[in-house]
Amino acid sequence: MRRFYVSPDDIKEDVARLDPSQSRHLVRVLRLRPGDEVVLFDGESEFVARIAEIKSKGVLLDILRKIDATPDSPFEFRLAQALIKGPRMDWLIEKATELGVKRITPVSTGRCVIQKNAESGAKVSRWRKIAQSAAAQSGRKDIPEIESPRSFEEIIREQADLKVVLWEGEQKSGTDIVLREWDRIKARKPPYSITLMVGPEGGFTSEEVKSAVAMGWVTWGLGDMTLRSETASIVGMAILIHTLAGRLR
Repeated sequence: MRRFYVSPDDIKEDVARLDPSQSRHLVRVLRLRPGDEVVLFDGESEFVARIAEIKSKGVLLDILRKIDATPDSPFEFRLAQALIKGPRMDWLIEKATELGVKRITPVSTGRCVIQKNAESGAKVSRWRKIAQSAAAQSGRKDIPEIESPRSFEEIIREQADLKVVLWEGEQKSGTDIVLREWDRIKARKPPYSITLMVGPEGGFTSEEVKSAVAMGWVTWGLGDMTLRSETASIVGMAILIHTLAGRLR
C-alpha cells in the first residue's frame, strides 16, 4: 500500500487529514479514490487508513488500525556532514534517510565551498521535506531529525558513545580500529549513540583532524580511492551500520 506522512496534529479521533501537497499527490498522481486503503505514519507509529473524503483543503482518511511496532534499532546513528552543493546535499539527505540515520547535521568546516548563510532556514526546510518523502518511500515509521547547520567546533564537542571522523589522510586506521572501540562500548547496555563525520570535497584540514582526535574522535579511512563527499558518506554509513549491527548479534 502507498505510504503518507501525517502530522500528529492532523489526527483527531481516528480521522486523519493529509496536507495539501500530499493530497494533490494522492489524487492527481496516484489517482486514489474514496474507499482505497493506504498506510499513514506520524513519526512514531504506523496506521492502516481508508480514504473517506477528498476535499479542497486536504484528503480525509479514517484510521482503521495501528500497525504493530517493529523493534527499535539498538543504536542511534547520526551523520555530521560537511556542507556540499545543493543537489548533492539533497541526494545525500534522501539516501541517509533510506539507510536509517536518526539525525543529520550539516557542518560548516574550513574547506566548505558553501558556508552557513541567511538562506540556511529555507534549505533546512527543503531537506526536511526530502527526508519526509524518503521515509515514506523506504518504509520508515520515523523521520530523521534534520538540524540547522552547525560549526565544526560545536560538533566535535558533542557527546556520543562512538565518534568516527572519516578522513582521506588516514591510511593505517581501517575498520578494525573502529570495531575494537565498538567492542569496548557495546559491553554497556543499549541504546548506543554513533556519530560519523564526513568532510567536504577538499577534506578536513590537519588542524581540524587533530582537534577532533583531542575530543575523543576516532579517525577512519576507506582506502586509496578518491571519493566525492556524498559518496564517502553513503559508503561509510553503510559499512558502519551493517558491521556494527552485526557485532551485536
